[in-house]
Amino acid sequence: MINNNPKITIVIPTVNIDSIYLSRLVKSIYKHTSCKNFNLIILKNDWRGFAKVINEGLRMFLADKDSDYVFLLNDDTMVMPDWDKHFIKILDSKDDSMPYKVGIVGDIFTRMQGDHLAFWAVMLPREVIETVGLLDEKFYNGFEDLEYCDRIKAKGYKIYTTKYNFIQHVVTNTIDLIPQDIRKQMDRQNSDLYEGKMDVLKTDLKEGGDIVDKQNQKV
Repeated sequence: MINNNPKITIVIPTVNIDSIYLSRLVKSIYKHTSCKNFNLIILKNDWRGFAKVINEGLRMFLADKDSDYVFLLNDDTMVMPDWDKHFIKILDSKDDSMPYKVGIVGDIFTRMQGDHLAFWAVMLPREVIETVGLLDEKFYNGFEDLEYCDRIKAKGYKIYTTKYNFIQHVVTNTIDLIPQDIRKQMDRQNSDLYEGKMDVLKTDLKEGGDIVDKQNQKV
């Protein structure tokens, strides 16, 4: 059943609070969000790492007991008209066309390799955050979204994407501000950490963890 009066917490990490991209995004949110009951949280990413910044927003979301969904959104994006309706509809669907318990919904272009989503435009219900927990802060700007998707699947939830594109992504590549040698070292460390965690987690993963879109089609 669709929640007719939902509240959304929108979490946006940003390196530059004065960015023209961020300003444009905020304007699009107020213009194109059909649900008027939302809370906008903009967090300065002072290179603590993506997971730590997002977790700060997730804690604020959990503290607001009236908030039903959290939407993680990059600052170099723009939302399209009624974007939120499409995400919430998928999370709330419980009919025969959507037989699974949906744990996360991403814009169609958040699809990554395998059955994972990139966390630049994803929505999760409160139940999933309370059940799965926060992002692993041992990851630094990489692999934290992959690992979280694995934990979502391990709890028996499905991963979905919207059928169409509702979030425009400019892709300003903030990661490019980090020197290449440091980025390579980060990638190696994150990859090693992810592989180690997967060795432990894979025994808990449920079968059929493919990403499926709005029409229940496997990707």
